[in-house]
Amino acid sequence: MSVPKRTGRARPDKGCRWCGPREEIVKFEIQDPETGGIGSEVMCCLCGRHQWRWGWEHAFWARETRREIVRRAHIGAWLAAQIIALAQRRPRRMRVDEAAFVREHVWPPSWRRHFDELPGPFVNCACQRPPSLPCQRGDHRDCQYDGHPVRETVVQTHAGRAAQFTESFQHRPLAGSAGRRDCLGTNRLAWVWLAGRPCREICTCVCHASSPATPAEPPRPEQLGLFTPERVPQ
Repeated sequence: MSVPKRTGRARPDKGCRWCGPREEIVKFEIQDPETGGIGSEVMCCLCGRHQWRWGWEHAFWARETRREIVRRAHIGAWLAAQIIALAQRRPRRMRVDEAAFVREHVWPPSWRRHFDELPGPFVNCACQRPPSLPCQRGDHRDCQYDGHPVRETVVQTHAGRAAQFTESFQHRPLAGSAGRRDCLGTNRLAWVWLAGRPCREICTCVCHASSPATPAEPPRPEQLGLFTPERVPQ
């Protein structure tokens, strides 16, 4: 038999060969690399001696495996129920006094100083702000917020790096009213684009509208006869 290796699982138990059956021990699951047999490496918490046990130890670890599966199933069902409950529950909007308490006791001093000087960016949503400064000055060509979609984020791997495709692809995103595009050309990164209007700073100036909507004239009241050509069935 080769030198067994630990699998990483450990369980508390009782029964030391030298100190008695009531002493606490720790069981480490071990496996024989050649035969694949499962056993236990027992360490006494009192005397610190080690002992290898085989035989019926595979039944002990089989029971532990079944318990882990049942425990994980219960935890998964509980998490699923919590997610469904949170999805169905509408979040309550923070009251004015609660928001003031958070600003006073939770925010860092720099945030509170900025809020006292300019509270607009903290109170208003980014997509509800007034037009940009270039549009307010009349320099509509210099405005960077012309409505073109902007990538939200990039898909990450398990190592926390940006995921890439095996081959480059030609990406041509939609253009805004001023012709600007985001991430134009050959690309390999797995970018994420959200559908709809993103919650970020977007200029609300009318100059970005591709075709300004003209208000439709209200229909004039007109009484048609019963046998007029428009009402006669064909």
